Amino acid sequence: MWWDDPLPDAASFDALCAKAGGRVRAGESATTGGGRALFATAPVAKGEIVFRESPSLILQDPANRPLARACARCHSMLRGAPNETVCAQGCGEGYCDERCRVAHVEQGSHGLLCVGPIDSWEHPLAVLKLACARDDDGDGHLALIAEMCARCIASAARRGDASGDA
Repeated sequence: MWWDDPLPDAASFDALCAKAGGRVRAGESATTGGGRALFATAPVAKGEIVFRESPSLILQDPANRPLARACARCHSMLRGAPNETVCAQGCGEGYCDERCRVAHVEQGSHGLLCVGPIDSWEHPLAVLKLACARDDDGDGHLALIAEMCARCIASAARRGDASGDA
């Protein structure tokens, strides 16, 4: 399975660096005590976009939600934007626009984790969402694990993977 494969080395990112016009290189970071990083190989103007990618996983900490409302999919701040919308199932999840709402349901985890259609707080999904919100140690790991599992299941369903090896 894909998770058994070793992580790619820095050289695996050469094609991505080439897409950025060869203006960045991937390598080991000596200043941070290890790990991989991207380094500019030519001068870069302030504000210039050199490299752009989507994160593999991004999740707002449930404890932070009442303080800073963000789009459930792209995590842009929700500040009363003209296209702001909410989940059609009635769970209250907010989105910056209809495109993000639809994508989060069809391609993301919300189709599996939405509590809108649930009529009881004893439902296992409602219990899970409440536990994520309470998160006793405050690290957000339970919500992160729930999100990762839902994304894997949704991805397998989109591929038509009937083997159960999501």
